[in-house]
Amino acid sequence: MNSTTEAAIRAFVRLHKMTETLYSDPHHPGVEEGLTNTAQEANKLMGEAGLLGQPDHVIFGLVREVYPGWRPSQDPDATFAVLIPGGPLNAPPADPRQQLTGVATTREDRERILRAALSRAGVGELGKYDQLVIGVLAEASEWPMLATIASWIERAGDKPSGTN
Repeated sequence: MNSTTEAAIRAFVRLHKMTETLYSDPHHPGVEEGLTNTAQEANKLMGEAGLLGQPDHVIFGLVREVYPGWRPSQDPDATFAVLIPGGPLNAPPADPRQQLTGVATTREDRERILRAALSRAGVGELGKYDQLVIGVLAEASEWPMLATIASWIERAGDKPSGTN
């Protein structure tokens, strides 16, 4: 990857993080100005790298080259799925909402993240009992436990079928 593309991907990730901050805390000091500046920078650099208009899988593939453990979400409802860790994990993952805002992820956040991981891994329709288990895991699990489970699901979904 050349330096122009890498700079564009870094700007894209900064924009993604700023968007997450705005979504999670719209009253965060300076977030609107920060979002505007970050969006302008990302647009400029993505244009220079020829990445504007590229499909999501191309952009996210490049993001994973620059940030191997970062899992950008393709589901806008899964706010904190962008920080589901890659693996293998050797320590409990930190709670991204707590890092950004000082407030821990909610049960609803954890449920959306788990659903997004299942969806990205190719799990189709969920039955009533599947829904119940998702709710129980989201309620009973703190971020490190749930992030680890979501990481397993996404890593399993990254492999072609029939491989270990």
